[in-house]
Amino acid sequence: MKNPGYSPVGQDRRLYKRLIIAFHDLTDSWRYLNRLLGLNSETPPPQSDKIQRDALMTALIVSYVRSFSANRVADDVQKRLPDNFLSDFSESEKRLHAIMIQLRDQEFAHSDPEKSGVAVDIHCLPDGRPIAWPVSTVVRQGLTDAELNTLKGMFSKLLIRLMAELQRIGDLQNPGESF
Repeated sequence: MKNPGYSPVGQDRRLYKRLIIAFHDLTDSWRYLNRLLGLNSETPPPQSDKIQRDALMTALIVSYVRSFSANRVADDVQKRLPDNFLSDFSESEKRLHAIMIQLRDQEFAHSDPEKSGVAVDIHCLPDGRPIAWPVSTVVRQGLTDAELNTLKGMFSKLLIRLMAELQRIGDLQNPGESF
């Protein structure tokens, strides 16, 4: 129900803009999950197609975590989704959420040197010239199939919460306003 003359404090409007951005990020991530798992008429890439599977995994993790990371600051947009968006998660879902943030921050969106364990070995070519050979002790694994299946339920909870908040704030707006 609209409230004549209602002008929400900037918080609701800032959150509303974050919700719209998060909706797009989370639905993108949901689409990548559907493809990886072969849900909703999607054909999953074969296990042998490592390039496509890795690309989908990277896109899934990066787009999911955007809603919860410290994004660039704008006065009219909340920085991230509030922590209460995770309140419906079980403890194992909260752990998976934390793992996804760690994967995004340390492996998929950034190349943290500590995590990649890069070393350089120097070898000799047959003619005696040195050659540098990089070695990394870490291979990006992404999420297991079990974790991907857990993520399905997490998306449902997040999107239900997100749509309810969009509706709540939208109902408080007056026709003709823009922000």
